[in-house]
Amino acid sequence: MTLVLGRVFSSTHDWSFMNALKLSAVALALLPVLGFSQTLGNIAIPGKNQWLFYGVEFSDASSTEKTAESAALIAGINAQLRDNGVSMLVSLAPIKARIFKQHLPDDKALTPYLESNYKRLLDVLTAKGVAAADINSVFIASTQPPDSALYYRLDSHWSQRGALLAAETIKKEVDNRADLKAAIAGLPPLTMKLVEQKRARPSKARDLTQLMSAEEGAKYESENFIPILFQRAAGTATLTGAEEVPKIVLVGSSYSQEWTGFADSLRYHLQRDVGNYSLDASIGQWVSFLRYLQSDAFQATPPKLIVWEVPERDMVAPPDFKFRDARYQMNATDWTLGATAWVQRNCQAGVGTVKGVSASAKDAKASGLGGIKVSNAAADASVEFDVANASKGADYLDARLSSATDQVLSIEVSAGKKIKLPTLALAGDGQPHVIRIPLTSSEGVVTKAKITLSAATASFEVAGLRVCQHKPTAL
Repeated sequence: MTLVLGRVFSSTHDWSFMNALKLSAVALALLPVLGFSQTLGNIAIPGKNQWLFYGVEFSDASSTEKTAESAALIAGINAQLRDNGVSMLVSLAPIKARIFKQHLPDDKALTPYLESNYKRLLDVLTAKGVAAADINSVFIASTQPPDSALYYRLDSHWSQRGALLAAETIKKEVDNRADLKAAIAGLPPLTMKLVEQKRARPSKARDLTQLMSAEEGAKYESENFIPILFQRAAGTATLTGAEEVPKIVLVGSSYSQEWTGFADSLRYHLQRDVGNYSLDASIGQWVSFLRYLQSDAFQATPPKLIVWEVPERDMVAPPDFKFRDARYQMNATDWTLGATAWVQRNCQAGVGTVKGVSASAKDAKASGLGGIKVSNAAADASVEFDVANASKGADYLDARLSSATDQVLSIEVSAGKKIKLPTLALAGDGQPHVIRIPLTSSEGVVTKAKITLSAATASFEVAGLRVCQHKPTAL
């Protein structure tokens, strides 16, 4: 799924070799921080009985500080969401190596740290007020036939049956928490049926073999599995209309993409529609979550419940994780302030003021300090805002953008030093879409913000520009 201001694209697909190649690139990047050499042989670990395991799952106590940072960031945005009327539940996808440790090679036994890591993470999150489902304990209790195939033998992802059990665990957690149960109680029901096929078929899920040499990978025979299909009952294909946006959303990694069956499993167990905004694992959980907050789906129709699926192994990678693609790296402070600004439902007047609005294009017309309209703008044209006296950790710019041409906007703020924020995709539909720019960065209080266009357009407009404020964020 790709998120664009004004559009949401999604697709249902099976596992592809292209995704395996993406995974291998991510794996190669992760290994240095986890203490492994960058060789394919160390990424795909051959186990017993033709099982393969993912090398990046084998973190150690040196990752404790990073996982604590990730947990604190999750707790912070959870509190902001709660203050703005949105509930959240975290779904940590447990590492395959712990669930099926009996298939690990003799020289790769699970360490005490990894044995207890999931419980440690769960305890930290719940102590900080974050609702989280204990999928790990349920999986461990269900590793005997016929429920043993919770992960694909040759793949890093959970299987359809694993996804189904994870969704059932989440449903039980929702039912056990009065706040979460109340959040979704009034939502329109969706009658979803589960149909288990009778005939097994070979699985295409074998991404770990793509992390081996072709010769070694070919030695592993595909496993057979019995597909699980989900069907919406007649008359429940939509809610109250074709454009209705589900009020339960799933934001996650490749574990949550439609091909895994996790989203449909949630729809089945919750008997409610679930919007799926999961992105590829290479992007990382932080930018994926931020992109959802930036989407029209969240801004126009905020959900009642967000299920945030995060692979346990990715908790070692906070927003500034240096081995991730540079496009998806962020300072943790910049992520927190950005996400907090995008979560706000109402504009409380800020302390700072906009002192000037200007554009690099010649054909530009400012409407006071509330906005500016640019006609016949060239690619790389920019709009700048001068800001004074912004309240540290609280103020942010709020405006509405519209363009006649699709854009990937570059956003830069200055606070003594220039900071590039993640790009923002804007649909060229001429309609107004929300933009928020925090007026504090990792370098200090912002005095200037700049938006740069990626494509020439007949019309680009910033309207309704104002300084808003949220509760001060601890930095």
